[in-house]
Parts: sequence; structure tokens; C-alpha cells
Amino acid sequence: MKKFFLYALILTYFQSFGQNLDSIAAFPIALNETSGLLYFNHKLITHNDSGGENALFEIDTITTSILRTVYIQNAINVDWEDLAQDENHIYIGDFGNNTGSRTDLKIYIVSKNDFETTTNDSISATILAFGYENQTSFTSQTQNTNFDAEAFIATEDSLYIFTKNWVNQETNVYSLPKDTGVYQAKLISSFNVEGMVTGADFNVNEHKIMLCGYTKLASSFLFEMKDFTFPFCFNGSNNRIAISPKGSVQIEGICATETNKYFLSSEKFITKPSVLHSFTDSLEVVNLFNEIILPSKIYPNPARNFLNIEGDFDFFEIYSSLGDSLLQSKNPSISIKDLPQGAYIIKCYKKNKLVKVSPFEKL
Repeated sequence: MKKFFLYALILTYFQSFGQNLDSIAAFPIALNETSGLLYFNHKLITHNDSGGENALFEIDTITTSILRTVYIQNAINVDWEDLAQDENHIYIGDFGNNTGSRTDLKIYIVSKNDFETTTNDSISATILAFGYENQTSFTSQTQNTNFDAEAFIATEDSLYIFTKNWVNQETNVYSLPKDTGVYQAKLISSFNVEGMVTGADFNVNEHKIMLCGYTKLASSFLFEMKDFTFPFCFNGSNNRIAISPKGSVQIEGICATETNKYFLSSEKFITKPSVLHSFTDSLEVVNLFNEIILPSKIYPNPARNFLNIEGDFDFFEIYSSLGDSLLQSKNPSISIKDLPQGAYIIKCYKKNKLVKVSPFEKL
């Protein structure tokens, strides 16, 4: 079992983000539960998730301060999870469903013109109601369902939902028309993203989809899809990139600007604050698999008293299997005497970039 768990950690960190993930600022307390993220009219738009206000918040891209709050007067925030847009509309995904029991899944459709021109910061939406064509049971199974969703995109003629599969760590892609009405979401395909998808954005300029999410081991990732043809989003080139954000690891929202810069958001997780991040479109994916399996780099493994690291690194962090930072050191020989027995992760940095990740066992 221990060998299997360590192998799972290796798979989780198969790739790493080979560039800086810039942390801009913590969100205001009012946005601790920030979920969806959208870039429109040179501002960011976000919302809180389950039980939050029926409101969209315009926020400053530098300070994260709230510039304006627009209420959707005929909507209820049961569990808003993501935002999408096309030329004329903003789409609000009220489809969070971590028990798998909801029968009231909705997407609220908001006119961009109404959003921009309202004089009282209150607008109405039209409603698209839907269910999944292959869901036959609605028995409540908290965090044990493949019919939860926190991510979707809009194209010229369709909406595509990417599910958050608690059971198998894959994502299912469903399509819907963009019209008001009641529909069954059509299952298009599935893909093993090795984690739970929590946000999506379609970069029209680059014809590229970016997903974000985290794993059951509380590590964050991006998933890049390009060179595909709709509706088969995964039939092109796919890259999974592990990232190490400051603050909360519970990444929730992602969006691209017209200059191919991306914003990334996380919601508060225990004591870790919700934070806004950014990165450029030029993703440099570093394959760490060869380094991870070389025992001469991190030794001994398993270790009892000291963990030694060979290589040109500036800084080290040791994390629990749940993603909690436990130790930080610049010394390549780290005392681990006080750590309980179990499985851990060490991250190695060079010039503030995460360049190596490896699991190890403490005896």
C-alpha cells in the first residue's frame, strides 16, 4: 500500500509549471468563496459559490478591490461555480452538485449590454435548465459522484461543461445549446485529467482551452488543450501542468485576456487565503519524471532522520500528503526527525521557480 501511495504521488507531480506563477493579491474577505472568473471590458468578474449572493463582482486586476456589484434579480445562488462568455452574453453556471442529487441545474444567461448599461446595478437573466442524459440515480453521495461540475465554456453555437469527477478523477465533457429552455446535456467524451476540474476558459484567439483544478492530495494543476476540433475537445494536443500557487491550493477560476495573459483564482482553504494569480500564455512544461525516479537525487528514501538533496537548488519545502507546508529550508540536508511516520512531498526551487517535485517516506 505504501508503494502504491508513493507511486500515486509520482503521477500527481509528473509535470511541473516551468515558469513563475505571479501572485497578485489576496481577495477581499467578501470574496473568500470566489469561484468563477471572467475577463470582460478590461476588468475581472467573479462570484461566490454555494449560498453566496446572487451577484457578479467587478474587481480590479491589480488590487483585487471590488469596483462594482451587479445583482441578478431573478436568480438564486444555489451553487454558482463558473462563468463563460461569448460576444453578447455572460453565462453563470449554477451546476455545483457535489452530492449528485440536484435536479435543478441551471445556467443563467446575462446580456453584456444590460450588464454594462444598468443604472441601478440590477439586471435580469434568462434561464437554461438541464440534466445529464446519462444520470439515472439522484441518491445523495457527498463528494462521491461524477455528476458534479464547476467548469464550462461558450463557443459560437454551444456550451461545453467539464465535470468534476470525485470518483475517478476524470472529466466528462457535455454539450448544450445556448438557448433558453430545458435540455438534456449530451455526453461527448471523457478524459483522465488525474484530478478534479474546477474552472475552464476558451481562448478564442489561440483556439485553446485551459482547465484548472486540484487533486485529492491537494495539489493544483492546469490542463492545456489545443489543436482540437469541436466538439471533441481532447482530440488534439494535451498538456497537464502541476502548479504551486501561494495561498490556497483550491484553485477555482481561470480566464484569458485579449493579449493571452491568464488570471487564476483560488478560494479560501482552511487558513490559506483566496488569492488572484496571473501567468503568461507561453507555458514551459518541464517533464520531471526522470528526476523523480533517480534515487541519487533524493536520499535516503525511506528516511528516518535526515533527507539529503543533490542538485543545483536554492530552496526546499516539505509538504504533507494533504498539501500542508511543514518545513522550509535552504540546507540540502534537512532534519526530518520531528515528522511523524508517513508519506511526504519535497519541492525544490531554483530562482523562485519550482523545478523538481519528489515523494518520500518518513520511517
